[in-house]
Amino acid sequence: MALCGFLTFCFFEMVLEEDMTSPMTAHIREDEDAAGYRPPDLPLFLDYLLFAPLSRALIRSREAALLLPRFPNGRILDLGHGDGRFAALLEKNGKRFFAAIDRSFEELQRARSRTSPHLVVADMTRLPFRDGTFQGAVSNCVLEHVDDIDTALLETARVLIPGGPFLATTISDHYEPLLFWARLLRIIRLDPLRRFYLSFLRKTFHHVHQDPPAAWTRRLEKQGFDVTGLVAYVGKRRQMLMDLFLPFVLLSRLLERLLGSAVLFPRRWHLPAPAILRWVSSDPAESDIRASANLLLVARRKPLDLP
Repeated sequence: MALCGFLTFCFFEMVLEEDMTSPMTAHIREDEDAAGYRPPDLPLFLDYLLFAPLSRALIRSREAALLLPRFPNGRILDLGHGDGRFAALLEKNGKRFFAAIDRSFEELQRARSRTSPHLVVADMTRLPFRDGTFQGAVSNCVLEHVDDIDTALLETARVLIPGGPFLATTISDHYEPLLFWARLLRIIRLDPLRRFYLSFLRKTFHHVHQDPPAAWTRRLEKQGFDVTGLVAYVGKRRQMLMDLFLPFVLLSRLLERLLGSAVLFPRRWHLPAPAILRWVSSDPAESDIRASANLLLVARRKPLDLP
């Protein structure tokens, strides 16, 4: 085990230090993070590790830390509620959704015991709400999975009041170039296996949109939003560590079905957690919009046209 750990560490360092070869996107404004503000991730990270594997906790805790201080007031809609674990973490920290949708009835059944919003089985492209029903909307890592994304964004704008905020996290065009296993397979010249791995991830997680910041901005503005900020939040270290442990996500799903819990010995990561978080957070790419694997899109519904 020690030898395996040592070899993994050596491979990780080799892949991590390799220069990036993918083109950098143009710098886009980051209004809210200009002063270098970084939300405190550690308590959220520790909480998420109690019920989720490291790979998922690394990303979801960071997203929660970004969304909590920006969470709108009033009637807020959650687009893509899933099993409710992420929303439960927000609720624990004082932020609640008024209503939530998801395409999966089974996922919402699991969410019912964890969260408090009105749960509705629905598709983002056909929202069962009247115009201007909500004062804000949040979508956490959902947009990249939606085939008809333009219709989904148009529907989101429709159900918001004029000026209503929309916060959405999603993946960027740097998501795949920063994956640990894909980079390692390229270094050791196993390109067919690398292509298979990337294809497997796209099909398994249904990643249909991996776009640069400028493309997300154009898409949102075309469908009725003013984009007020784009925030980077997953750098090279966090993304590669996430991918290194990604196989355990599949194992955790099996454990949850068999044992009712996705994590065995949930506190085993609590001792190294602060060091892990300090290491990934000190990565300069963590807040670089030109190199981040994930983005927080901050937008508002455009005001209605005056006659």
